[in-house]
This record gives sequence, C-alpha cells and structure tokens, in this order.
Amino acid sequence: MNSFTPKQKNAFAPTLLILLAASMFSLSSVCAKKTMAYGISPYQVTFIRLALGLFCVFLLVIMGQSFRPQKKGSLLVRGVLSSFGVLTFFITVPKLPLGFATLLNYQAPLFTILFCVWFLKEPFRPKTIVALALSSVGIVLLSLGTFSHSHTTAPIALSRAAIFLYVILGILSAAFSGAGTATIKVLGKTEGPLEIFAAFCLIGTLLTLPPTLYLWVTPDKTQWLYLVAMSLTSVVGQLSLTYALRSLSAIYGSVLLQLSPVLTIVFSVLIFKEQFSNLSLLGTLLTFVGVGLVILQGPPKHLPQPATPKDS
Repeated sequence: MNSFTPKQKNAFAPTLLILLAASMFSLSSVCAKKTMAYGISPYQVTFIRLALGLFCVFLLVIMGQSFRPQKKGSLLVRGVLSSFGVLTFFITVPKLPLGFATLLNYQAPLFTILFCVWFLKEPFRPKTIVALALSSVGIVLLSLGTFSHSHTTAPIALSRAAIFLYVILGILSAAFSGAGTATIKVLGKTEGPLEIFAAFCLIGTLLTLPPTLYLWVTPDKTQWLYLVAMSLTSVVGQLSLTYALRSLSAIYGSVLLQLSPVLTIVFSVLIFKEQFSNLSLLGTLLTFVGVGLVILQGPPKHLPQPATPKDS
C-alpha cells in the first residue's frame, strides 16, 4: 500500500532536488578546501567557481534555454548577497578546520527562516521548530566533536583575536547566504532558475576579479581538476536548489539543507583525516533525525505555486 499523501507525492521531486543540492554543496566545499590547501587564494577559488558557473549558463543559453531577466535590480541584490556569502565562507575555510567553518556557514538556514517569517510571511509550523532544533543541535555537536580533535590539522596557528575575526566572518557568511536563499523565493515569481543563478555568478565574478588578478596562482593539472569539480558540483547544487524552491517553502528547504554540513564533515574526515568523535556521531544522528522528521511531515499544506517566468 502506498502510504504517501498527495501533498507528499507533489513534494517528492523537489525534496530530492534539495537533497541533491545538499550533497553537491558538500562536495564543492571539500574540493574548495583541497584547492586552497595548495596555496590558491579564496578570491581566486571563488572567482573560478563563479566564472565557470557563468560559462555553464552561457552554454545552456546557446543550446536554446530561455534567458529573459525581468527585475534586474532584485537580481543584483541576490547576486551581491550570495556572492558575499560564498566569499566570506571561502575566506574562513583555510583558516579554520573545515568542520567548524562549515558549522558557522550552515547556520544560514536559521537566517533564511528569520527572513522568510518576517518578510515573506511563510508559515512556520511547531513540528518544524522541533525538527530544526534537533538538526541544529546535531550540527553543533557534530562540528564541536570534529573541532575538538582538529587543532593539529588546522592549516595555520592563529591568535585568539584572529580566530574571533574569522568566526565573525563565518557568521556573516551564514547571514549573507541565508538572505540570498530567501531572495530566491521572491525572485521565483518573475525569474527562472537560470536567470537567478546567472546573477549570482556575474556579480560574484566581477567582485572577485581584482583581488584574483593581484593574487593569481596558476593551477597545475591536479588543481584544475579540483577547481572544475568544485565549480560543476556548485552549478548542479545551485540550480537544483533554485528549481526546488519554485514549489517548496524556503523554510522547509532550509531545514533539509542542514544535511550538507554533515556530509561535508564526513568528507573532511575521509579526505583530510580530521577526527570523528563519539560527539560527532551523536550530532550526525540528531541531524538525520531532524531532517527526517521534516521530510515525513512534508511541506506546508498550502504550497507556493511554481514560478512561471515571463516570456519563457
């Protein structure tokens, strides 16, 4: 017997897209960490990631994909917010253990929820509060468990003041990323996923071009492999997220995205040999329980209508 309700069936495909986005963002973060371990600056990493994303948009357009941006000012705001979110995250990555940097950045769903509740008036159900609390506590435990064993693997020994500065940058990366995700929901009423993603890539490419030219390091073949992998996984993640938020609550999607730091830390353990403690294991289980509860209860009863961009 099929136990899924019609509401859950309608949300099944976009839910899978959100989970795909979480996986892709995790792989992208790991590839970025590996690239910066070779001495390539976060500005150059961000520039290459977004420039290759812009190139992918160009390829899709010449292949016949519709591309007609409507609200250019709103797209500009989206591009600036998300670009600063990515850039500030990449600045913290080489300075802090990957798990701890990810913990800071992936508080973004909390900021997304705040913006959606206050400005977009999205419904916020009590069950979602429980699920969000479980997954958030899980991420904290997971990252603290990793951080407590990571001091020997930190790339550079930092003073307390410097660590505080990078923690602030990490929190800002979460705020910028959370606001950027919220704007996807607003822009989805008039813009297609490709236009929204292109704005992010274009603004970010322009913002990071000057420091990239100044600090440019020519990558070798291995480094290019990581850079291309980082960029392609980011493209898949961003487009999957943008498509999914056309028909899902941004709050619902934000809780699902909390799987990403779990996967990132698992990859960091496998690739960078960061320690995985019992506390981290408990955090992983709590995060999975929280995300699982959200999936089982499904999105809000009154789902937003899928975006239908003009002239497309």
